[in-house]
Amino acid sequence: MQPWAEALFLQRVRDARKDSPLARCLPVSAPFHNFFNLTRVVQTPALLLMLYESPNSPHRTVFMDGRDLPVNPNPAWLGYSVGRWEGDTLVIVTAGFNDRAWLDSGGHPQTESLRLTERLRRRDFGHMDFETTIDDPKAFTRPFTIKTERLLAPDTDLLEDVCENERDRPRMSGDPGVRLRPEVAASYAGTYELAPGRQLVIVAEADLVFVRGLGEPKLPLLAQSQTDFMSTATATGFVFVRDARGAVTHLLVRGAEGEVKAVRK
Repeated sequence: MQPWAEALFLQRVRDARKDSPLARCLPVSAPFHNFFNLTRVVQTPALLLMLYESPNSPHRTVFMDGRDLPVNPNPAWLGYSVGRWEGDTLVIVTAGFNDRAWLDSGGHPQTESLRLTERLRRRDFGHMDFETTIDDPKAFTRPFTIKTERLLAPDTDLLEDVCENERDRPRMSGDPGVRLRPEVAASYAGTYELAPGRQLVIVAEADLVFVRGLGEPKLPLLAQSQTDFMSTATATGFVFVRDARGAVTHLLVRGAEGEVKAVRK
């Protein structure tokens, strides 16, 4: 990240993401939809529609008629998209974003220079390979690519979603109620072994704790208490455990597959 973008991202972590668009009934970003939400793709010869199960039931239009992206578009929450086929891979290029959206649920910022290139390939009946390249030179020092797999959800439907969280805004203080002292954060730093050859590295910087591993290069954790933390990207939880003398002995990682113990080395 560019220095200003990293500083803003970490401030959003410290503020418990109180200004998230989701908390204010505003749209979330295209990358967020691509990786987390149920999506319906409606295909026609001239255009493609992507419908999302997300607050306020947003949709994207991808023009497939050979047109170029608009030269000077009015900045939009989900941008403007054109698509083409490269063999059996659908390539979607999107630009014209505003700078109000968050790139992800963690709070990475985006600017009006953001350009997305998505590649969708249906590997077989039930699996789609999904690749997104994020290029925003004002926020990041270089483009980067994220890959995932989308699974078919048969015999289901998108549910209508209407957001009204604005009624709760007076009660959103933004204070998570947890202030981690730098010496407490530093006591968690070290290497933790999940399994032979599979390790997590915990890094402390001032009042923040970061984790390396689990597919993440360096991810700040959101403090829930002095010992419990949540990922800023997934639903994974992290609990540091101390012995009777107060020394940190291991870490519990709680995710979709259950709880895993990681012993401090």
